[in-house]
Amino acid sequence: MKSLPTNSCPLQAPSRQTGRVQAKSEFLPNHGMSGLMRCGWGLGTAAIFLALSVSGASGQTVILDNNFDSVAVASYNQATGQSLGTTATLGNATYINSASVVATGGVGNSARYGNGNTEMGVRSRVGTWDFENKTEFSMYFKHGAGFTANYGDAYVGAGWALAAGTDGSNLYSNNTADRFLVGLMGPSGAANYSTVQFAALGGLASRQSLSSSNMTLTAGNWYKLSFGLDFDGTNTWAITGLSLDDYGTTGSTLVGNMGTLGTINLNPTAFGVNLDTATGGAFAYFAGNRGRGIDMLDNLSATVPEPAPWGLIALSLTTVVVFRRRLSKFAQT
Repeated sequence: MKSLPTNSCPLQAPSRQTGRVQAKSEFLPNHGMSGLMRCGWGLGTAAIFLALSVSGASGQTVILDNNFDSVAVASYNQATGQSLGTTATLGNATYINSASVVATGGVGNSARYGNGNTEMGVRSRVGTWDFENKTEFSMYFKHGAGFTANYGDAYVGAGWALAAGTDGSNLYSNNTADRFLVGLMGPSGAANYSTVQFAALGGLASRQSLSSSNMTLTAGNWYKLSFGLDFDGTNTWAITGLSLDDYGTTGSTLVGNMGTLGTINLNPTAFGVNLDTATGGAFAYFAGNRGRGIDMLDNLSATVPEPAPWGLIALSLTTVVVFRRRLSKFAQT
């Protein structure tokens, strides 16, 4: 075997006879312990560096991310799923009518979605996302002043939908089996649209309260709704970290938390059931019904967090330790 410098890494291919790395007697005389030690530390360091490099990247898969600042000010046809800009992660308009992107009035007086007495919906451009991966949803909405009729069906929220539950489909009565959404609804018999509860639904005709506690929204204030959503592959949805925060009239400063729920496991039978056996993935979906007190939407986000790299780092360190111990044993024999 050709000799290498002592600072080289002398790892050899497995022996054809034993299937194992060549014994120390075949390489130690030529390369020395110092080369092997440097090789072991080098492999571990490289693995750790790789893990940290992955962690230092985005750390997540972005399904949808739209603050509307880069979307042209215009009216968008939700019934046909019109694109909201050229970038795929900006998503598409979706619902049964048209809604507008307006240049001001959003969070921090930025651009926002929603204008006029109409429902608002935004979906991911791609409808093949694996909703069995835990996904983090976040959205801002403004509670509109002047909507005080007692319909009891205010709604704003996000989740997953099949194609039949997106473009040209409304949240009132049709295609409820094709959607599983989490958010807020006006409880039955509520005096006005300012009273809401945490809820899950496929449509306003098919929904389920997640808490009996009422929360009172302030007209003219921005709110942030956030939660994690995970599907077990059969029929159970896990809702985690469901929270509603008040961000005041500008949407820029946290005023306080309105309510938070822990993990909820839900197996609905009246909505979202087509997702139980769906193949090929689904669309991330955001919606709010302005005619019932949800004035506008902003800062929509759906992401899948990447696994933390600490497991890879731990494995790398373990490999280094085992490598050193074996080399020490070889040196003693």
